[in-house]
Amino acid sequence: MLPHGVVAGLIYITEVSIIVPLHIVVIVILLRGQEFRNLTAYRIMTHMSICECVQMMGYLTGNVMSICQTTFHPYVARVDPGLKKWINSMPFRFLVFVDFKMTAAGEKKFCTIVLVVVWTLSVMDFAIHMTPELSMVYIVERNTFWFADNPLAALSGRIEYYYAAVTLFCTLVVCVATVITIVVKRNQFSTQFKIAAGEVKIFAQSFIIFLYLSLVRCAWAYIAPYLRGEASFVALGIASQAVGGLNPLIYCTMNKAIRQHLLRMLGCKSYITTTVTSIHTK
Repeated sequence: MLPHGVVAGLIYITEVSIIVPLHIVVIVILLRGQEFRNLTAYRIMTHMSICECVQMMGYLTGNVMSICQTTFHPYVARVDPGLKKWINSMPFRFLVFVDFKMTAAGEKKFCTIVLVVVWTLSVMDFAIHMTPELSMVYIVERNTFWFADNPLAALSGRIEYYYAAVTLFCTLVVCVATVITIVVKRNQFSTQFKIAAGEVKIFAQSFIIFLYLSLVRCAWAYIAPYLRGEASFVALGIASQAVGGLNPLIYCTMNKAIRQHLLRMLGCKSYITTTVTSIHTK
């Protein structure tokens, strides 16, 4: 019978092998689609998918260590959590929801500058986690990573936790405020209240992301220290890795343009033709 750690590693690596192709498909669609190239929101979505692919590579490293039941080398054990922590996709999500204002003001150059800054800070964060003082170590027995056992690393962990929580909350607030502003302006001088389906989808997407990520972070912060069974840690690990597949799943289900490109890639041209024909007929 295989050790529990090996079984968990196989489960995790199966999950990664499903999520990464989803990201690659979304990236290909966004890069090849002519209608996406000049839109700031889709540009940011491309960067988000790329950063989450890199993050999933960090999970893959940990999965291999779990299957082999060894960390190979101390620096290899640092790469896994380093890649998981080096990219915090909250700034990208934040930019998606303030895209309305950037596009209206014609500040696409500002978007480019911010993207460069975010990537630079992410690489610096990765480098910091590779140092002995602030490193994170992979615990093979638990199939998870934790900060090194020293006061500076513990302080870094608390700062990162609250930073992620604050940016996550700010993302939700900005999204809700943006949607409300658009709806209020449209209906300010109208006798009939109107709200577009796209605005409802934006609100739904932000709420789903906020709720799921908040539940996962709270579980690691307040529930994980009390878990004793291996199955509980595996379940929490699966839920954490699933965060990486949340965005492509939302893109493919809630974005009509991306969904049509996906169906075309899968050879479902007849469905797209029928849908478009029925719309024009009406």
